[in-house]
Amino acid sequence: MATEIPVGVRSIVQHDVLGALIVDLKRQRKRPIYPKNAPEADLLDGEIGGRVQVDGAVVTVALCPHSVTQLSGWVDACATRIMDTIANVDAIKAHVAERRPDWREPGGVAVGNVEFAGRLQLLSLSHHDDTMTATFNDGGLYGGHFFVVSIAADGKPDDDVDLAG
Repeated sequence: MATEIPVGVRSIVQHDVLGALIVDLKRQRKRPIYPKNAPEADLLDGEIGGRVQVDGAVVTVALCPHSVTQLSGWVDACATRIMDTIANVDAIKAHVAERRPDWREPGGVAVGNVEFAGRLQLLSLSHHDDTMTATFNDGGLYGGHFFVVSIAADGKPDDDVDLAG
């Protein structure tokens, strides 16, 4: 059964898969960022937030449905993608490890991909309309930075892995 997602009233709703979600959405008339020169439209502003357990840690979930019209179905689709991503988190960590920059603190020791992937911890999953990203800590090796990777609709991570923070 689809969870009713209120707009215009900050509230907590219970989702069958994601659990308690804090909904803070309002409808506003504004111009979308993409495509360029798009006409103004009624868009959603705010997010639906929650937390899930992954590898014994609490992971923040942020759903940002700016141009979504069918909220409850969209949240259910996001939940499926989130759970699929969690199920594949080890493969995504290995993907991040293979694409990390060759950079370390002065005097730091090189760490192999397997050890590096083992150090990574998933911090958050964000879903903006149709795009999902996963953010990982740096395993204590990149000065407190984060690794951000986009997850395609088919569950595969994008080739580009960004170092942020």
